[in-house]
Amino acid sequence: MKGEKNLYAQIILPIKFTDAIFYSIGQQMLCGTNRSPISAENLVGKRVKVNFANKKYIGVIYKIFNSINITQQIKPIEQFDEQAQPVSPLEIKFWETIAEYYMCTIGEVFKAAYPSMGIKQESVKSKLTPSELFKKIGIESSEKKFPQINLTPAQQRAFQDIKAQLNKKCVLLNGVTGSGKTEIYISLAKDVIASGKNVLYLVPEIAMSKQLKERIKEHFGERLLPYHSNLTQAKKKLVRDVLQFQSEISSLEGKSLESIKKEPVVILGTRSAIFLPFSNLGLIIVDEEHDSSYKQQDPAPRYNGNNAALFLSKIYNSKVLLGSATPSLETLYNCSKGLYAKVNLTEKYFKSPQPTVIVIDTLYARKTSQMKGSFSQGLINRIQQTLEKGEQALIFSHLRSYSPFVICGECGEILRCPHCNVPLSYHKFSNLLTCHYCEFKTPFKAEMICPNCKGTSSLKLSGAGSEKIEEELKSLFPDAKIARYDADVAQRSVESEKVLKAFADAQTDILVGTQMITKGFDFDNVTLVAVVQTDTLLAQQDFRADEKALSLLTQLMGRCGRREKRGLFIVQTNSKHHPVIQVFEKYSENLERENGSEIFIREREMFHFPPYIRLINITLRNTNLRILNEESEEVVKALKINLGNALSEITGPYTPKLEKLNNFHQRSISMKLERNRALQTTKRNIFLVLNSLHLKSRFITDVDPL
Repeated sequence: MKGEKNLYAQIILPIKFTDAIFYSIGQQMLCGTNRSPISAENLVGKRVKVNFANKKYIGVIYKIFNSINITQQIKPIEQFDEQAQPVSPLEIKFWETIAEYYMCTIGEVFKAAYPSMGIKQESVKSKLTPSELFKKIGIESSEKKFPQINLTPAQQRAFQDIKAQLNKKCVLLNGVTGSGKTEIYISLAKDVIASGKNVLYLVPEIAMSKQLKERIKEHFGERLLPYHSNLTQAKKKLVRDVLQFQSEISSLEGKSLESIKKEPVVILGTRSAIFLPFSNLGLIIVDEEHDSSYKQQDPAPRYNGNNAALFLSKIYNSKVLLGSATPSLETLYNCSKGLYAKVNLTEKYFKSPQPTVIVIDTLYARKTSQMKGSFSQGLINRIQQTLEKGEQALIFSHLRSYSPFVICGECGEILRCPHCNVPLSYHKFSNLLTCHYCEFKTPFKAEMICPNCKGTSSLKLSGAGSEKIEEELKSLFPDAKIARYDADVAQRSVESEKVLKAFADAQTDILVGTQMITKGFDFDNVTLVAVVQTDTLLAQQDFRADEKALSLLTQLMGRCGRREKRGLFIVQTNSKHHPVIQVFEKYSENLERENGSEIFIREREMFHFPPYIRLINITLRNTNLRILNEESEEVVKALKINLGNALSEITGPYTPKLEKLNNFHQRSISMKLERNRALQTTKRNIFLVLNSLHLKSRFITDVDPL
């Protein structure tokens, strides 16, 4: 229409780009012949197709302007993506919150929320009507009655206390392992579903969600919708369709808001589920809230699902329940300050006695010839006794693979990844040397040449991972049925479910598992749990190392003796006098209630670590080591000049534990910031300083690193 001015749209694209991106919207696009005119206020959230840097993208309209003060030519939006569901204002507000807190661009958050935006089936709107969609997933009766849960008196008290506190603030359910926290979660979820609102039930691991799915499905039927990265795109889209249809109130076959609210669902998901398009969210449950798997490491946003759930709840005005037998110190700190409410559940559901704890000194066992491979004779005897009683054993290995190191017997050289400079692990099942960082693989041959001394036939396997532990057990107990559950097994979905089901059904006698089996699993016939390589837990270079080790030991202890039989928990270690081992031995009778937190919280305060300050790490990466070193020094200098007293402490640049990753050398900088009202402003200034330097090195910001 001649003479009429264009509108201008700021667009969010799924890329890392710090500047605002603008496109023009012609009047002809707003007044097409086959549709009603689109008002400016209805444009926000619409998906559009644009050309950016000679590439085609699907973006989201962020803001609308009548005019903009930009001299360069503004490209027009090519077209509206009419088949795609618009992004709601609340979703965009959540993206803004995540981007600001975790110091990344909103485009990177958009990409995390819609990782398959370029795939056709992600953007095409479902052709099903709402009633057909709900019928497809089994939600046919709004008035379906859920099976009842009979809570114990202790559970009932905790349930009522939680309900009373949830209306005021976030609540922590600090329940000992085996206390029946899941029954309380289900009871709360039923109340929320009955009120017509959705529930988001977060768990740290996909494997845990698969086990919980069958247990929770008994209560919610097809209203339970799993959501995690292993699902197909079609199944993920089905979950999004359900939630998006709930938000399209006016177009749902004339249904009113109240009738739509009678069709709520429970989303059982891992951390990525927080980016689903919610509109009617009543409760967020974060199970095993302490777990480090909630932290996204790469790519940005490097968010923590625990914290992000709190941001989500404020935007959608929903309630949050955190649950753990070993809460993080950060959560306990927030409880002590009155920011969270804390509800304790100290009685086990089946009244089972506390497991007996035995610490075996492997240094002494080795000196007295009482070690057979990774197992002491004392542990072997107790496994045999367990099997003779028809009970099951769970053996924990901190490392996967067969051997974590391959070393030259002549010169001591360790074979390393050519791209990451970390030791290659030998996987006997596939006969491959593998890097667990970049997944570089190469066949292993006994006559391989040492890259250092060029000797042959001298390479030796060192250490024991889960594959070797499994092999040793099969040799020690040839008549027992033994299986393994680690990341290699878990990534094969069919085998993973088969292994877990066989163990749960007591068809397997001994299960060797890595950290994936430490939380949430309920195997009622397991009476023995053993940690064969405790020293690998104690040797981590991290200010949280002792807390993590103690938490892991507590969680493992909770896997045994979950019914009426007393369990036995065995710890093998070369470091019997290590503070963590001594604390665990001394307080094992009430460790699950106290978690040794009073010991670690004093150390955190004394040495000025979280939760008393905020920690931010910056990592610079470059293939050119000289440029990397120069720019790392430049960053530190710029931060000191521009931030001054806002920085409580800055350390670096220093070489991190992982000096090289995917052919990129790395340098790190750590900053401590005071917890005050200026914190967010300081973080914003850090982000501005980093972007103003125009570095050749890639930089990564990690807020609240784990």
